[in-house]
Amino acid sequence: MEAIIEDWVNFCTGKKSFEEGHFYSLFHGINSRQELEKIFQFFDQKLDLIERTKRYLELRSSQNMKRADENLLKKFLHEDLKEKETILKINSSLREKYSQLQIIYVEDHKKIEELRFDDQTSQEFFDFIDFELVHEDERIDILYDSFYGLTADFDYRLFLFLPFIRIEYDMTSLIEFKKKGGVYAIQENNLLFSMQINDSSTAQPV
Repeated sequence: MEAIIEDWVNFCTGKKSFEEGHFYSLFHGINSRQELEKIFQFFDQKLDLIERTKRYLELRSSQNMKRADENLLKKFLHEDLKEKETILKINSSLREKYSQLQIIYVEDHKKIEELRFDDQTSQEFFDFIDFELVHEDERIDILYDSFYGLTADFDYRLFLFLPFIRIEYDMTSLIEFKKKGGVYAIQENNLLFSMQINDSSTAQPV
């Protein structure tokens, strides 16, 4: 772990260059705040980045998830929809799609996970966010790619990278939804959601 962080420091200070993809494992095995401080020391947003990464790692390691109240999860999604509608004011067509969504609970969480692969509306939102990322610094782009090695979940990667996005998106409600085992997918005019229990048979990948 120390070797890849030292490579990162050498890269950020211009001492060495590396092949594309070299830092994919930058966050693998992170277990201390000191390591995070070393990684993020080159950015003005370092304190926010450290706290977000720590919070994500704590969420990932949690093994005490209990079944959440369906209405509570629905409330979190409703709050997140309202926030998305606000930030999408510069994209009227996508904003209209989100404003028409009906939130519906589905018992089968595996079905929701399958539907996520065909969730075109969420993909449009992700593309919109990607356009708002700050790309002026090569180190930021490489750091963004390295989060893929930390989590395959776009919502969590977005949460980790929010300090580098040029829009005000808090994400608190959506993270609470996911923290409690919530999964979602958009199909036509419906925002479908379900929940998982974090045990040996239904643990949610993050």
